[in-house]
Amino acid sequence: MTAINIGVVTTSVSRLAGGLLTSVCRLNQSLGQIKGVDVQVLAPRDEFSEADLSLWNPLRVDTFPVSWPQWQYAPGLTEAMVKSQADLMHNN
Repeated sequence: MTAINIGVVTTSVSRLAGGLLTSVCRLNQSLGQIKGVDVQVLAPRDEFSEADLSLWNPLRVDTFPVSWPQWQYAPGLTEAMVKSQADLMHNN
């Protein structure tokens, strides 16, 4: 049984995040190892997202197409946040 569902919104799940990739990824992988904690990561999709998804294992990561790249606006991400079962939504 999950005690808490955590949603994490980040600007990128790929190497385009630079140093944040490692820190955000490892922080959430560590949270996900706590019994009763479920972590779902949401991010705009970029050119390296699919190639770098394995770095996030075993977390659930959902990426969304970007409509306005200059703002990284991904309408599907907003909808996913609204429909999320997260008890807590964290923005990195």
